[in-house]
Amino acid sequence: MGSDTEFKANISESAINVNAIYSVIRNQNDGSSVKPSVDDVAQQKVNDPFNFVGGRYRLESGGANALTIAGVTPSFVKRYSYRYGSVYYPLAPVDLDVDSTVALENIIAGFELEDRMPLISGQVQLSTGAYVPRYEAGDFMICQNFKTTNDPLINGLNSGATGAPFDLNVSFGGSPVNNLEFVSFVESTNVLYISKGGASSMVAK
Repeated sequence: MGSDTEFKANISESAINVNAIYSVIRNQNDGSSVKPSVDDVAQQKVNDPFNFVGGRYRLESGGANALTIAGVTPSFVKRYSYRYGSVYYPLAPVDLDVDSTVALENIIAGFELEDRMPLISGQVQLSTGAYVPRYEAGDFMICQNFKTTNDPLINGLNSGATGAPFDLNVSFGGSPVNNLEFVSFVESTNVLYISKGGASSMVAK
């Protein structure tokens, strides 16, 4: 994504049983490797290529967080939705008008993580003394679970039937977006059926 406030990604995956999609956003200019510098620790934190963007806070040196960097509010995800065919996931676009709490709650509820809270729900302290979830400060991600239950059964989404891509629609707020990279991971489950004579197939016959 070069520069704009709206982004649409087409994620192609042909699989009989898609369990989930995980999408992260990073600053493309941050490169791909971390180069520690004792003279510029804070700058290294800001330019950490593994510090995902999209939340309203950014990690600084010492693990503190700030709403602004040099007086500028970073770009943040204001609304998002996945779509496959004519169906939206969740059923309505997720609006993040005040903070990203709703997105985090969707992840926890959608993946049934209430009994084993993920790392992204942990708290980090701001320079003001307040606390925000790690999700808002470097661990932001957009996730959607397509399984109807957590059983190890084939009960996900069949994207091999039509060949249509998944659409990820994202709107941004804050400062102008510049050189962001979207990376999406599709999790799917396949069963290999081996019949008499050694013939194999991904489809039950």
